[in-house]
Amino acid sequence: MLISVIIPCLNVEAYIDECLSSVYEQSYDNIEIICVDNGSTDKTKEILLNYQREKKIILIEEINKGAPFARNAGLNIAKGKWIQFLDADDLLLTNKIKHQVDVVNLFDVDFIVASSFHQDKNGKRYHKVVDSDFYMGLMNSNFGNTCANLFSKEILLKVDGWNTQLTSSQEYDLFFRLLRVSSKYTIDKTPLTLIRQRFSGQISQQRPKQNWNNYVNLRIEI
Repeated sequence: MLISVIIPCLNVEAYIDECLSSVYEQSYDNIEIICVDNGSTDKTKEILLNYQREKKIILIEEINKGAPFARNAGLNIAKGKWIQFLDADDLLLTNKIKHQVDVVNLFDVDFIVASSFHQDKNGKRYHKVVDSDFYMGLMNSNFGNTCANLFSKEILLKVDGWNTQLTSSQEYDLFFRLLRVSSKYTIDKTPLTLIRQRFSGQISQQRPKQNWNNYVNLRIEI
């Protein structure tokens, strides 16, 4: 079973090599890697072009319309039956994809909701365990995350992928829409993804007022 790994890239020259290495080192090898350069102005595009020349990745170039737009661009060309989204500053532990493929083979599901490790700016790590109750998980932003979860391509296309109109809260907007069309998911409490906090450059650190408005409005809808 082919897994498509989709990585949006915007000015991540300091992170992308390590991110891609975490994919190459997966114990599961039936993988295609789709990198979407989202209008980088540093050396990110140059690095990605080198990987493309070595036929290690599929490269898409887009103007900077945000990570959700980039993820949808990758989704539209993905050949895999299952989709692994990965942010360029985050990492997959070696057995992540193999472990979740085994879960998919055991259960009839449309997506997997998974726990993960989180690392703060000072390098301190903690284990974030997902909430087993989907309603409380959505309300508390504790129902997995973009990179820890695994999604069937079919269910993503059924909800038209990521909402590119939102400036934040796109992750839980997607999860909410998935749950509205399918209850076929399973909880995976094994943490095999490392989510790293940057000192700067992350969307969550920008436009705090608009971010809070989006957050509250989505919870009201939920």
